[in-house]
Amino acid sequence: MSFRLRTTQPITTGLESFDFTKPLSYPYIQSHQNSATHDSMLILPFNQQHPTKKSLILNQDNQLQLTPYSTRQLIQHYNHQQLIDFSQTRHLCRYFDHHRKIPQINGDYQLLPLGGTAHQNTSWVALHYVAAFEQFDSHVLFRFLNGTTAELNYYGQQLETEIHHCAAIGRILRASLRLCSLSFGYDITIHSRFPDSIIHQYDNCTCSRCQKIPQTTADLIQLLDELEINKSNYIYKAATQAFPECPLHEFAWYNDVNVFIKQLRRL
Repeated sequence: MSFRLRTTQPITTGLESFDFTKPLSYPYIQSHQNSATHDSMLILPFNQQHPTKKSLILNQDNQLQLTPYSTRQLIQHYNHQQLIDFSQTRHLCRYFDHHRKIPQINGDYQLLPLGGTAHQNTSWVALHYVAAFEQFDSHVLFRFLNGTTAELNYYGQQLETEIHHCAAIGRILRASLRLCSLSFGYDITIHSRFPDSIIHQYDNCTCSRCQKIPQTTADLIQLLDELEINKSNYIYKAATQAFPECPLHEFAWYNDVNVFIKQLRRL
């Protein structure tokens, strides 16, 4: 693995430049964190000199952590905590003929794998923290919103296409959330937490992918049908207000988000 990191803001331990192509000599925090979080900017496979430390996590506050969990385990644990899991995103990726690398997308929160598949250990980047990127022959340079830059080996296809896919899926999910809430009589406005992120550079895009963003409940149901979503799926039920035995306001989401997610998935 080749990874170089530079930052214009103070690192937690004070160092301003790391070169991960050299032996371990940079400051880090020992961690037993078993899941990615909304603060994670980069998640990288790592076993250099530390066979018991399998992953490196860079958080948005520039805190560097080594954890004994693999990137696959970190992402799986994160996925299990999300209302929109891989099973939902996979439908949309296939719809866009994007079969290999399945991202983890919940609206504005978007984690993209840079290699392999969701079932393998690979690097993941949080697109919601990315301001810009440059792709070269064998590596990619990310510029994050907090001023940090990270340069990684990358041998994949055009990264811009994958980011565009993620942005479109995020827009579809946000629009679907609003339409589902409307079916229950709630008119909500969704504000972006990361308006300067690269994913919002596509907010006004009208390409064939972005034209799939539903504008009405009928559009959403048509999209779900095209995706061959089973009518027992909780998103389909929300779109058609098919919760007669379990009204939305009865969910104890305000006490335990995980319980709320499990209840929805059982519908």
